[in-house]
Amino acid sequence: MKLSHCPDCGNPCSLTATTCPRCGRVMKPGDLSESNAIKPRDDSKFLNILIHALAVFCGGVGYFVAHIFFKFLPFALGSLGAHLIWGLVIFIIFLVLGALFGFVWNKLGWKLGLSLASLVIIFLGFNFLLNLLSVFSGGVNFESTAIISMHTLLTLVGGCLGAYFGAKYKQKRLTNDSVV
Repeated sequence: MKLSHCPDCGNPCSLTATTCPRCGRVMKPGDLSESNAIKPRDDSKFLNILIHALAVFCGGVGYFVAHIFFKFLPFALGSLGAHLIWGLVIFIIFLVLGALFGFVWNKLGWKLGLSLASLVIIFLGFNFLLNLLSVFSGGVNFESTAIISMHTLLTLVGGCLGAYFGAKYKQKRLTNDSVV
């Protein structure tokens, strides 16, 4: 359905509308024309690359903040307890970052979560490979490998879920605003 702007209030209206849904103006033939039709916004490739680069940077900063938080955790919890709390902090940070990115750039949706988590996944993947390579020098540290896997998964899931729900919330707000 093609849209044009109401001549009085500027609200988007269907080209076939008889009245404006916002101000109630009765449309005469020619009030709404295809020459004034609202064209869908087309984000340039450069802007998309810039947005994803910003998401990668913010994801790295988010992981760094979580890492600093981990350094101040009381180790009375034990190693596993501290890592579980750290994992929860990582998940929350990436959920919030993903929701913000998804809300602002809702057309990109959950894919922004992949960009948010990409730097962390590369870093943790490298650590994971180093742990696996330690088989040749005395065995794998399974606890460390499991913790790295958990952090990677929580980063990815938090970023993607946040971006998905942020985009859905923005789309819902846009449809509710256009109905009014």
